[in-house]
Amino acid sequence: MISIAGTVRADNGCGYLGFTTEAGCTHPKVTVHLAEDTAAVLPTCLIELDLPASKAALLPADADGHAWAVQFPLMQKDISIDIEDGEGGHAETGFSVLRSKIDSRLLTRRNPALAAALRHAEDTCWTGRTRLLVNGVWPAGNETVLRWQAIYATDSADAAPWLSAMDTQGNDFPLSPIVMEDHLVPAERDQLLCERIVTFSCRVPADVPDLIFRTGLAGAEGTEGFSVLLASEERRLLDETRAWIAGASGDPAYEHWLDCHRSSWRDLELERAVSKKKHDELPSMTGILHISAEDIQKRSEQIRRAVRSLQQQTLSGLECIVAGTAEALAAAKDLVPADEGFVMQEIPAGPEGIRAAAEKASGSYLLLLDADVFLEPDACWRLAEAVAEAQKQGKEAPALLYADSDELADGHFCNPSFKTFPNLGKLTSMDYFGPVVAVRRDVPELVGWPSPLCGELLYDLDLRVMEQGLPAFHVSKVLSHRQGQNTGDWTGRKRALEDHFKRARIAASVLDGPCPGTFRIRYALPEPAPLISIIIPSKNHRSLLSKCVSSILDKSSYKNFEIVIVENNSTEPATFELYEKLKETDSRICIETWKPEGKTEGGFNYSAIVNAGARAAKGEYLLFLNNDTEVIAADWLEELLGCFMRKEVGAAGAKLLFEDGLIQHAGMTANPNCDNAHFNQNLAADAWGYECSAALPSDMNMVTGACQMTRRDIFEQLGGYDEELAVGFNDSDYCLRVREAGYAVAFTPYALLHHREFSSRGREAADIRLKSRLLQEKAYMIAKHPAFYAQGDETINENLDRFSNYFSLRW
Repeated sequence: MISIAGTVRADNGCGYLGFTTEAGCTHPKVTVHLAEDTAAVLPTCLIELDLPASKAALLPADADGHAWAVQFPLMQKDISIDIEDGEGGHAETGFSVLRSKIDSRLLTRRNPALAAALRHAEDTCWTGRTRLLVNGVWPAGNETVLRWQAIYATDSADAAPWLSAMDTQGNDFPLSPIVMEDHLVPAERDQLLCERIVTFSCRVPADVPDLIFRTGLAGAEGTEGFSVLLASEERRLLDETRAWIAGASGDPAYEHWLDCHRSSWRDLELERAVSKKKHDELPSMTGILHISAEDIQKRSEQIRRAVRSLQQQTLSGLECIVAGTAEALAAAKDLVPADEGFVMQEIPAGPEGIRAAAEKASGSYLLLLDADVFLEPDACWRLAEAVAEAQKQGKEAPALLYADSDELADGHFCNPSFKTFPNLGKLTSMDYFGPVVAVRRDVPELVGWPSPLCGELLYDLDLRVMEQGLPAFHVSKVLSHRQGQNTGDWTGRKRALEDHFKRARIAASVLDGPCPGTFRIRYALPEPAPLISIIIPSKNHRSLLSKCVSSILDKSSYKNFEIVIVENNSTEPATFELYEKLKETDSRICIETWKPEGKTEGGFNYSAIVNAGARAAKGEYLLFLNNDTEVIAADWLEELLGCFMRKEVGAAGAKLLFEDGLIQHAGMTANPNCDNAHFNQNLAADAWGYECSAALPSDMNMVTGACQMTRRDIFEQLGGYDEELAVGFNDSDYCLRVREAGYAVAFTPYALLHHREFSSRGREAADIRLKSRLLQEKAYMIAKHPAFYAQGDETINENLDRFSNYFSLRW
């Protein structure tokens, strides 16, 4: 006998039917279909409510029988539900679109325990049931990328997983899912059982309707599951994602953050008092404000604000020079106070005029200020304090200092620029030091003043300081505000950059970059072209290796390379057949067999495999490449090799995309938990990222070993990869050792590949068996690089959240 207990709706897009059967019925059959079309069968989830509280909501405590709940998607059409108990018993009920809302409310009021038991039925039964969970909702232009995680209660890794969708009218929705990951791991709730975890990705239109997603394993009975994604929920998740990835520049609360972090009037008064008291201990400073007659005509109020900001500085003894032609000074007479701290200095037009003004300065540091920029009251104090602190620690006085900045637009502070550590890789892509720079008085003469033909004097000085390796210092404070967007003299900056490469004797072309006001550098490679050894560790996974090698051979425009495949313990005959085929296909391919020895993890040691490949390689440059990568950009090798035209670069990494087109790697960082994380992960492939971090080259502390190039001499100098790190952290350890040896680690987004991460080996977070090893290797890394992990990754500004991969504000 079948007894219907009631129906409810839930806000997850599902309906629930409760019913009971007699004790002999252990496997009832439930079919849910559209009332108007019996062939349109809907996905369901049948759950036995056998836990005490849930069962009691349907059956009296002394009753003998079974309590059941059926979960099914809510449709925009009426539904019919048929139940058979297997012993001739049958029940049929309907689920009306309109009536069900009333019935659901009535049941919730009349019997809240029953309603709760039905709505939470799936939470009481995990084991043996397929679960389909939203794993990410990411914007990608006019589309949305949906990531789903399917968890199948099975120990079979053979059946092919599938994912399909339908709308709430019962129509099939076109879907082209990609399997991102596929792992067989111990079950989360019972380590003796197994679960198969598959991650799907699919692209849908931005205005997607309510959808019902179904999944299962082909040919495997009982593995089907479903989940409903409401359009409202999809929009909510998408809005949350956009807020995460917006970075500091997209945070609507930035002005409030600024108020919380700028100096209060009490702080300023204290600074003035201390500055007078310790006047002799702080470096003297001269602020130089350069104006033109055109500036005064177009933005006199901006100049007035800039002058006032100099006048209000808390640093004692600040000298202020307002420099311009005679015409400009005459026009600015009413804008400059008759104050003994201000000097009106007539100079000739052009960059040589700033030199003339600097020669009149008495300060040990020169603060160069544009007319469209004004300072925080303690800007000069903070810069002087940084110099004094460096000298107190016995360091060389900084040759150049720069600080964080933002913009003032329509009366509001916005677009904060929180800068990274001094690195030439990023500076040659954009003038990220910003609008206010303080230079030691002797530095311009030391590095050479820019030629009269070169505009953008500050950018030119920045490049000269960095190329000569003089100490540059970043002050992590918002100390200046640009009034309106920076249009800049891009022609002058381009000329300054071209002059930089000439001085450095680097043959390079300066082109327009992907973002406004940025540059793309194309390095001329040496002749004859050096040999690059591409080293690919390989174990089984014939299909992955075949795609990887084919993409290298078919797409690479650089031809002087060899491929060293390091075979390590493959067991599949098809893999060895592929090896023979590859050697016959191209003479540049060789197979090196690695035998386990020393420390291994289940007979595996990635570091030892890489080192074996390097010993067998003949190239001047070594490129370590995962077998689950595929080349996208034909000039990927040229772009990676171009990084090494800068003699200070010791390692370089590429931009990697997931198969669904979202970013997998654009540089790495270490968060406060000492976990390695990827910047800008899951942004769209063409997204700029905060401060163009995903679209422009930059120097990093770490780049992934999935595609990592290094010079052979440096690799040998450092002793290769550390074989104590058998599986994880070995690529980041190598990068940190490169940095500690005085070399730079470069990231270039122009070397572009696909990367099927975790295809060859499992994900530690999904497999408890791997977590112990991961923690041991992390402990080893922290002990090996204590200063780096104690101080924090300087790639991320102190004002930004170090747990965020998207440069969010730190509160």
